[in-house]
Amino acid sequence: MEVESFEGSTTIFRGSGSNMDFSLNHSADTVRMGSGSAKVDYTLTETGASQGAYTAEWPSKSTGIDCSTYTALHLWVYGDGSGNILSLLYNDGAAGYQSLQVTPLDFTGWKQVTVTLPGAHFEIQGLQVSATTAADGTVSVGDKLSGTIYIDHITATASGTPDNAAPVVSAS
Repeated sequence: MEVESFEGSTTIFRGSGSNMDFSLNHSADTVRMGSGSAKVDYTLTETGASQGAYTAEWPSKSTGIDCSTYTALHLWVYGDGSGNILSLLYNDGAAGYQSLQVTPLDFTGWKQVTVTLPGAHFEIQGLQVSATTAADGTVSVGDKLSGTIYIDHITATASGTPDNAAPVVSAS
């Protein structure tokens, strides 16, 4: 099931973010499938009650996934090599707003990532990029607190294996 293709003029990721800019991108070198992707520019700033977490967030239209049918999400991520963490913000219907780690951004270029849906109810609420911090809450000097990543083609599957094959069309 297609969750978001980034092909149209609108997306499930809407509104305004906290330390993050989100835009639709149509530059061929940063699109993995089709003609569009999401461009995510972020600057991590200190947040949280302890002022030790470094995050940037962008909300989405609440997008529910039928977990009785689908067990995993797949998305293409163009990493920036920062080592920061990309997560989906979600609501599980019980505990509320939570974070599901998608991937460390320790690579550059395109990578397909699969995340297992954590329960019986899953509603995408947004994106988050966060820094890896030490146990004492500090971010070491030299950590990359800003960057740009791209996201393309978010799908849900029952098998845990995405179908990336282009359809075969034959003329009769």
